[in-house]
Amino acid sequence: MPRYFFTRFCCLILGVGSVVAASFEKANEQFRAADFTGAASTYEKVLTETGPNAATYYNLGNAYQSLKQYGPAILAYERARLLKPRDPDLRANLALARKDSGIYEDSGRPAWVENVLTYLSRRECSWLLVGAACTLGLLIFLNGLVRLPKTWLLSVSLLSSLFILGTASLLWVRRGESQLGVIVAPEAHIRLSPFEKAESVASPSPGRMVRLGERNRDFYYVEVPGANLNGWVASRDVAPLIPTEAR
Repeated sequence: MPRYFFTRFCCLILGVGSVVAASFEKANEQFRAADFTGAASTYEKVLTETGPNAATYYNLGNAYQSLKQYGPAILAYERARLLKPRDPDLRANLALARKDSGIYEDSGRPAWVENVLTYLSRRECSWLLVGAACTLGLLIFLNGLVRLPKTWLLSVSLLSSLFILGTASLLWVRRGESQLGVIVAPEAHIRLSPFEKAESVASPSPGRMVRLGERNRDFYYVEVPGANLNGWVASRDVAPLIPTEAR
């Protein structure tokens, strides 16, 4: 009985995987046929079924970019960059989408510092941190059982400690990414209070990065980095950088 259950379980997993693969290929075919609206819808469906995926986000960004929907395109590219930060094509398309939308993102840090901080994805940093911590713990355990060569022990311990310190520092510096959002509407408004009829103080460009604060009914309190601007934006006009289901 357990063997049959395992076989059926594997068939189910393979069946789901084939359906998702078929949906992804369908989206690619729609894109090649210039059905960008259909392609974007199918890519969104694939993401709903599989969860965050860099390749799907990248293709989704291309579909929205072709539709000149720069807010959703930049959101998709930014989400892909969180997962695959060193992809040159992705970085080039993101820069192009920002240019087309007329926005310029300034983190307030020199470019080389920003490149160092974002060279690894948060997932890669987390795995390195766990790996280094496990290595250090195993080393201490083994040294308690058998005396390891002192030079080798100190070298590996120092290297592991540096990895732990470095990756933990990177994750701490980048902790604010979970509070970022992207303006996705072509005509969003920052208002003085969380009401549709409240006075608008600014209209950020689609694709503009903002920092999300508290939520009041259908509005987010946002701050625009580098612009000394804050207020309330309708939740339909802004999306969290990190999808809610991925947090």
